[in-house]
Amino acid sequence: MNTQQIELIITVAETRSISKAAEKLFLSQSNASGMIKALEQEVGFSIFHRSNAGAVPTEKGEKLISRAQIIRQQVSEIHKLKHAETILHFRLGATNYTPVIWAFYQLYKEYEGREYVDFSCQNFEWRAAIRGLHNLKLDIFVGMFMELNLEEFDKEAKKNQMKQIYIKEIPIKINLRKGHPLAGKKELDLDELAQYPCVDYCREDLVQMTNQAKDGKLVRYKYRLRVEESEMRRRMVSLTDAFSVGCKLPKSMMEEYGFVSYPFTSQGFKMYAIVREGEEKREEIRRYLEILQDKLVDI
Repeated sequence: MNTQQIELIITVAETRSISKAAEKLFLSQSNASGMIKALEQEVGFSIFHRSNAGAVPTEKGEKLISRAQIIRQQVSEIHKLKHAETILHFRLGATNYTPVIWAFYQLYKEYEGREYVDFSCQNFEWRAAIRGLHNLKLDIFVGMFMELNLEEFDKEAKKNQMKQIYIKEIPIKINLRKGHPLAGKKELDLDELAQYPCVDYCREDLVQMTNQAKDGKLVRYKYRLRVEESEMRRRMVSLTDAFSVGCKLPKSMMEEYGFVSYPFTSQGFKMYAIVREGEEKREEIRRYLEILQDKLVDI
């Protein structure tokens, strides 16, 4: 097996087509097919099913391609060895929560004077994040978990030899603008929310998730507005009679948007970071977690 074959089978898996992969890698289709056939003979099994649906990895092929992705990443790191003493990698996968992003930005500001810096921050679902850590595409993931998800999360993290770092429990709040008809009350009657719209996440049904953790009354709404971008969600709540359910926001952000908040459930989100075993001692990871703790002081 050589690096060209590794790149080829990964590209075929991504495109589901030998011809498209060949074109992308500037190979002839016959050459690409021959390289795959030679590799299949070497490993002793078929890597792809070939049909009208395209080239689909076999069960063993999927495992081979997963390992090939790790090898490709490691080869890329080897090629960067001439700058090894100066390159700083910090690739964060995260739940979209403001203090997590603020901490990332502050860490970047502390290191931006370095000549070679590879910083990235992407929104990840936790299962995909574990795969990203395993495949060396992420260095750390920070996520929020309900109690009912923790057992599955713990099992998957341990299976993939990930280190779990508990950070803090984050309260769940109902946010309204200060001028909302219900905003002047000392306690919020959840039944009264049923006549107002709710602004929720696109990828997650956060209201349903939090309702599962709530004993007794549930949050109901007139209709739900699903919005991908967090800034737009906050603006819609600050300018209308819609409400939102989510993690407690920093005091400065509550003031900026003119929000008042009410407790929803005594059971909040558990915030965890996960890294590959042993990497929690890396300077930039340790520093990021220190900054994050500082950003969560008033939460």
